[in-house]
Amino acid sequence: EKPKSALTAQRNQNIGIVISFLKLDAPSLQQAIKDMNSSVLNPESVEAMIAIVPTDEEIKGTKRLKEDLAKTGKKLEGTDMFVDMLGEIPRLQQRFECWHT
Repeated sequence: EKPKSALTAQRNQNIGIVISFLKLDAPSLQQAIKDMNSSVLNPESVEAMIAIVPTDEEIKGTKRLKEDLAKTGKKLEGTDMFVDMLGEIPRLQQRFECWHT
């Protein structure tokens, strides 16, 4: 059975492309964003991240899916897990905007 996703097929694909381009696991990426670490995320990587910043609706959708999956002992996977992780970073969009300028 195909895992459920809170994202559209197009968003899943776009986010997946950026994830593979970045070559970082979720915890490393989350820390690099929180620290605004330019040695881990170069300007090209930051630009790629800006293009896939999740909407509030996507973040809410992954949170709901996470709760539903938890009831059956399952966890988020792939791009949904990535969006959930990004949703935990305070002021994500603003971080990227100041980092990018």
